[in-house]
Amino acid sequence: MAKKIGSKYWADFYVVLKNGQKIYLEEAFGEDFIANQMKSNSKKIKAEISGKDEEITIKKKDILYYGEC
Repeated sequence: MAKKIGSKYWADFYVVLKNGQKIYLEEAFGEDFIANQMKSNSKKIKAEISGKDEEITIKKKDILYYGEC
């Protein structure tokens, strides 16, 4: 199983990358944050890792699937 980043207990969303890595994210911009970001023209998504005070940038092309926790 690939490495998990962040805490699922405080997560609002998660993304699974093509390499199998699962990243739990915390975001205060509403429940459709990830869906809206995926539809935007930007090639990257910026969000906070759940349970950490750390921001991450993820390339959309690397995302296999995503969802809400």
